Amino acid sequence: MTLSDEQAKFIIKKQPNKEAIAVKQAKSKILKAHVTGIGDGDLIEVIENFERKEYGNTRKKLKMSNKDIICRVMKPRNKIYIAKGGVESYIMSDIKKVEAYKLFLA
Repeated sequence: MTLSDEQAKFIIKKQPNKEAIAVKQAKSKILKAHVTGIGDGDLIEVIENFERKEYGNTRKKLKMSNKDIICRVMKPRNKIYIAKGGVESYIMSDIKKVEAYKLFLA
């Protein structure tokens, strides 16, 4: 779909989706902080009328990133073990020990 010059000027000037874009930008900021750790200190705010300002600043300094957990949750395929077969060889002096070992493994 190609916009006319008037339509493009209207979109640029009026920004009809400004509120929806602002909501998506706020969600994007939170998700970016969780996934990459960028800006996660900005998400911690001082709780007004409950804690001193110094405590809020201390919580910001002592924050722990959760990007490791998020990465593990988002990449479940890495947890799948793929076996490609192989050769089973048992080097033992006695054949009876080899047979007993195979029974033990089974």
